[in-house]
Formats: sequence, structure tokens, C-alpha cells
Amino acid sequence: MDARVNNLRIGRRWLTIGLCLYLLLASPGAARESVSMPLPEGAMARLGRGTINAVQYSPDGSRLAVGGSMGIWLYDAHTGEAVSLLTVQGHSVSSVAFSPDGRTLASSGRDATVRLWDVETGTLWQTLEGHTSGDHSVVFSPDGGTLAINGWAFTVRLWDVETGTLRQVLDGHTDGVTSVTFSPDGRTLASGSGGWDSTVRLWDVETGSLRQILDGHSNGVSSVAFSPDGRTLASSGRENTLSSGRAAIVRLWDAETGTLWQTLKGHMSGVHSLAFSPDGHSLAGSSWYDETVRLWDVETGALRLTLEGHVNGVVSVAFSPDGHSLASSGRGGTVRLWDAETGTLWQTQILEGHAGSVWSLASSPDGRT
Repeated sequence: MDARVNNLRIGRRWLTIGLCLYLLLASPGAARESVSMPLPEGAMARLGRGTINAVQYSPDGSRLAVGGSMGIWLYDAHTGEAVSLLTVQGHSVSSVAFSPDGRTLASSGRDATVRLWDVETGTLWQTLEGHTSGDHSVVFSPDGGTLAINGWAFTVRLWDVETGTLRQVLDGHTDGVTSVTFSPDGRTLASGSGGWDSTVRLWDVETGSLRQILDGHSNGVSSVAFSPDGRTLASSGRENTLSSGRAAIVRLWDAETGTLWQTLKGHMSGVHSLAFSPDGHSLAGSSWYDETVRLWDVETGALRLTLEGHVNGVVSVAFSPDGHSLASSGRGGTVRLWDAETGTLWQTQILEGHAGSVWSLASSPDGRT
């Protein structure tokens, strides 16, 4: 690994954003970062043991959950001290999510079971069974009362968090469900499907009824995201249209009617992840294939910026809470911090130190870590 490290001092006060990064190894044989290695310059702590698959801050920023091959480590986010280890015997944890009030942690893995944990005591208090495939994603509704679970079984299941009972099975996709998200008001769930299906579906959360089927993607949907006001839904996929000379497209839909109202072009092939700016005016999309991040004006659909510099595919993007900065990461093992207004890469803000690909980013609620 290149021994060079960059000076991580941030020159502007409003750019005091750090990112909680986790390492998901590209393959079981990939080199692991040893816990005995010196910390990269600017890093505050190295958290987790074994392979790391998932990370999330609690809503108040006091806890950090790190899921992986050993279970779930809960850390004090201010001191970096381990609070508890939540173990799932014989199974790696692939996804974690805090409830909006921070009192419950949901986790999933390869054993086709989702577990709900009491964050304060570290005890398991609900086990949600009945899924037919593992490696689910888990997403809480904005009010915390419903948990949505998707996987490769072509369905989305909605569970009552308080009672642990199954409320709805959203059935209709004809391939694995790759992404789900609740609207900000919690009344609508959007789900995207891969492979032969390649549709986005909008569901009524209360009744479980299908409201809309959004067609147009040609090779699977990889990401769906609601704008902060809930009026717009963005979707992207793994379309590779290089052979036909056309650019890959991100689609913006009217979330109420399901009408397509913008197509955002720029990437030369599949868009892996999407993120709206906090004010909803900009949308960022990253590409695994053309190694760029692009920012569009949501209102006009115009391409505002193309952020270049990654030497491998870009798999994750995240805005700072104030929207001034954008972080991107990918297979090259680095994280880059950009001025979201000008597209400038901050001179000192290439964050190095990971021994493999960085697949996910999360910012603390106060934007400082």
C-alpha cells in the first residue's frame, strides 16, 4: 500500500466534516487492515473486528453500530470505547439500522432472520422470521413504527416494530428487490428491482396496495431516493449503454403521480448510488464504471458538475448535513471531499488509510465526524 498520506487539516470552518468510514473487503482473500497498524494521519479511531459490512450512527450521534463477521459492536461515538457486542452465533451481520428515536437497532445477515435489539441494554427483544433469503436491507419508517425488509426473494415485508408481527407482504416484483426507501411522511414505500424486472414500484404503506409501477430502466435498478420534501423520486440502475452510444440515465419521477418528468444524462454507464442535497436542489450520482461523480440541478435537469479524480469505480456518495460538502468513495480505497457548490476537490482532502475498497460513508449528525 502506498505509504503516502495527505495532510488532513481542513482549511475552512464550515467544511469541518469527517466521515465515518467502513471497509467492506472486495473478496474473502483481500488483505485486511491490521488492528495493530498505526492509524492514518487524521484518523481518530479504528473500530470493529473481523470483516466490516455495515455502519450507522444513532440519530443523536451518541452511539455507533458496526456490523460484521463477529456480530455488532456498539461504540460510544464520542470516546470510541466499546459499549457492548451483540452476537449472532454463526452468522455475519450485513445490515444495521437505528430506529428514529435511537432506542432500537435492527440487524440482518445471511441466516434469513432479522433481529431487533434494545440499544440501552444490548438485549435481543424481537426476532423476525419467515424470510426465504438472507442479506436483507433493513429500513425504519420515519415514525419508527414500521420496519421494511427487502432481499432477493422478490418481496418487501413490512413489520410492526413494537409487536414484531408481520403487517404487509409487498408482492409483485419479478426479480430481487435491490433498494427500498420510505417517503419523508412515511405513507409511501418505493422499491427498486434488479435483473429481469428493472422497475420501481410505489406502495401504500398502510394498506400494502401497489400504487404505481415506474418503467424505463433496462438492466436493473440499483438505487432509489426521495427528495427531502417527498415530491420527487430519483432512480438509477446498472444500464450500460456504451455500445449504443447513449449515456446512462437517472430518472426523476413525480412521487404522487408516478409521472417521469426529468431524465438526467451524463454518466457513460450504470449509476450505483444517489444522494439528494439537504435542500433538495441538487442530486449526486456515482458510477462504478466511468469513475466519476456527477451533480445535477433537480429543477432543470441540467448537469452542473462532473467530479473526476477517482481511479476506480465510485460506489458511495454522501452530502454533509449543511450541504456544502460532498464525499465520495470507491474501489480505490480513498475518500474524497469536494466543494458541492464549485466541484473543487479540497487540496488536502483525499483521505487515505484503508487497505481495500470503501463501500459506504456516514456523517455524524453534527457533521464533525
